[in-house]
Amino acid sequence: MGFLKKEKRTAVSVQTQGGYPPVLPVTAGERALYRALREQVPIIDAAIYKLVRLVGGFEV
Repeated sequence: MGFLKKEKRTAVSVQTQGGYPPVLPVTAGERALYRALREQVPIIDAAIYKLVRLVGGFEV
């Protein structure tokens, strides 16, 4: 009986990253601002450390 068979579906992959340039702090003032935010808002600092632990660290 053909009507009881389920049709096979193929997986669809979607790329979410387009051709956008990376958004990085360009000036020393922006880096100082981000550093000050990390010092003043503990949840930001904790989130950054958590991401580094999950990813395994990185080097620039």
